[in-house]
Amino acid sequence: MTIKGIWRRLTRPFIQWSRRTATGLHAPGLNLGSNISVSPRGRMELGRDVIIGHHSSFTFNPIGGNTPRITLGEGVNLGKYNDFGCSEAIIIEDYVITAPYVHITDRDHCFHDINTPIMHQPTRTRGPVRIGRGSWLGFGVQIMSGVTIGRQCVVAAGAIVTKDVPDYCVVGGNPARIIRRLNADN
Repeated sequence: MTIKGIWRRLTRPFIQWSRRTATGLHAPGLNLGSNISVSPRGRMELGRDVIIGHHSSFTFNPIGGNTPRITLGEGVNLGKYNDFGCSEAIIIEDYVITAPYVHITDRDHCFHDINTPIMHQPTRTRGPVRIGRGSWLGFGVQIMSGVTIGRQCVVAAGAIVTKDVPDYCVVGGNPARIIRRLNADN
């Protein structure tokens, strides 16, 4: 083994400890990439053996005095550069995997007042987002407010999901549509 390999093996536990301390995230088996950003105005609940990829961000923006919550179930594996915007709740059930650059939000900007810049108008939520157990979100997927994705679903790269997806489906496109239903025969 090279000196570099030995150094990595010795320093890895310290690096993981320092990343957990910097983000305030703690859970058994938690593996954090570098440059994780977590805003302080919400709550995160983490299952066992969660992996959060490099440069992922978790932004909380409470609406109406509630405490926003992001839940990552057991064995969740988030790719690098994933982005979460939470005003109510984002629930990612056990064993979900995401590719890089996935964006999940449970809020939208209001734009009804044409005399006020959109950035100065309030945000709203259409409800929590839920990603079902064992699902896979491909590269660059966007999940919008109020959407529930069922169990064992595949969301194709680049899809923008604006409506609920039933269990065992492959969806893709903008807006995302069912491409195929999965069953024991296929």
